[in-house]
Amino acid sequence: MIRSCRRIRILLVIAATVGLAAAAWAEGIVQVNDAGTGNWLFDQPSVAANGAVFHVAFVGDNAVVGSPNTRLYYAAVNGGADFTNKATTRTQVLLTAPVAIDNALFNQARHPQIALRSATELAILFQAIPSDNAASGFKLFRALVTIVNSAVTSQRVDRILDASGNDFLGELTDPSFALVTADNTMRVAFSSFPSMVAPSFSDVYYARVGLDNARVVGNSLFPLTTTASSTGRLPLPRLRLDGNRNSHVAWAANDNTAATSSGIYYAMAKAVPPAVVDNLAIGATQVLSGGYRWGFPNVLLANASNQIWVLAADEPFGSAGLAGSLGIALLNPYAVTHDGNPVNVNNVGSNSAFFLNPPGGSVLSSNFDAYHPEASIDGQSRMHVAGYGFRDAFSPFRGTPGRFYAMSVGSTSSSAGTASVFASMVSSPVSVGIGDIAFAMQIPGDYTRPAFVHLSGKAVHFWSGPDDALAGDDGARNLYVTSALDSPDNPPVKQSGCSMVVDPPGYDAGRIPGAAVLLLPAILLAVRRATRKAFGR
Repeated sequence: MIRSCRRIRILLVIAATVGLAAAAWAEGIVQVNDAGTGNWLFDQPSVAANGAVFHVAFVGDNAVVGSPNTRLYYAAVNGGADFTNKATTRTQVLLTAPVAIDNALFNQARHPQIALRSATELAILFQAIPSDNAASGFKLFRALVTIVNSAVTSQRVDRILDASGNDFLGELTDPSFALVTADNTMRVAFSSFPSMVAPSFSDVYYARVGLDNARVVGNSLFPLTTTASSTGRLPLPRLRLDGNRNSHVAWAANDNTAATSSGIYYAMAKAVPPAVVDNLAIGATQVLSGGYRWGFPNVLLANASNQIWVLAADEPFGSAGLAGSLGIALLNPYAVTHDGNPVNVNNVGSNSAFFLNPPGGSVLSSNFDAYHPEASIDGQSRMHVAGYGFRDAFSPFRGTPGRFYAMSVGSTSSSAGTASVFASMVSSPVSVGIGDIAFAMQIPGDYTRPAFVHLSGKAVHFWSGPDDALAGDDGARNLYVTSALDSPDNPPVKQSGCSMVVDPPGYDAGRIPGAAVLLLPAILLAVRRATRKAFGR
């Protein structure tokens, strides 16, 4: 009887929440991909901005038969669009309609990362399975895309090989990179399975790769995971280049067992004379710990003194879809000797200046929680954080939209309410889209991270969601774009571009008061947690 009453109470809360969401409309939502046939699928966006032109790389299968065989796609979106204007059309939103990149060399493209080489050329780094050697598993590929007057005029794909033109290491996944146009190279971090020191886990490697020939430069390939404790099941390395062209990499040393905590590790690769040489400057150093299951790391360059922010989310075992606590650490990699050794938190002297907040990092209060977080820092040292949404396959709860907010970092404040150690809210969390199509999805057995760009007063977001909310999780899926409220720049920056947006098919629009929009992510998250408890999930 008690269990039955719990179900009734939860269903009433769900009904109230769904009623609120049905009448809600935060911003218009636009479909980026072209419709396919059957149960098509588009996912895993990455975005690079050139002013108001947002270049987007993503993967998709426009006619899934059995398991998806995803190709690589490119499109361009007008970031200056007014996503509150429902009168505009999809053709106005898309500056460049989606283009499938030649896939003669590969199958199963996944996790693209895009960057600007120039105003007319894009570089995309991604993982895929070579079409001539499926047994090798995933390898890394580089695509170069040239655009003229918003049209793709040329494209070229090459597999990443070593300096001699040969394959190297094992299965290579989850690349992160930065471009250095001065020497036409990419500085790349990626995972390699199996690990050399812990075979059931993955290593993280660094390499400098030629942008035009797609080959490792000289002897610049080396592991960052030098001990078994620094390897991970899903390291998801992230790389950030500083003003000295040195690379900072963070990754998760995680496991998939219930009782295991996991830390976030950091390493630095330093360019030394001659210019084509890179050395390990700081070895694998744990920067987030404390008994959490940290994952999905971000590494960000602070605006002062080459300091580095590392951010990650807690992923408690069995918590798929739930936003987790955020951990954050501020580092000063130039305060220590660059001899390739890890930083020891017990060291005295200059090494103690490496950790600018307490060793092990700070855990932010629950209002900062995010699922699969992605973050960026603006010119005013505000950190903008997007958490991915989740679509649950089990009734009665259908999922949660993504959430987004801005926070100031670098100062100590109360751990209560919307303030926490080393962070305080600048803009209250808002939903990324409203309605069932805002409940983000992922390729089965894979993951997706948010993709967004901050503009003054708003941020533009991309995610994968259902084409038909009533079709269930086996239906077609689209890549969507919308905007959400964000903190304005000071002084304000006028946005350029046209006012563009259209509702996707079947999307009913309305408005609710701003306070209700801000509360909706928290309500949905609370309902999901209550549902799990009541139904034993």
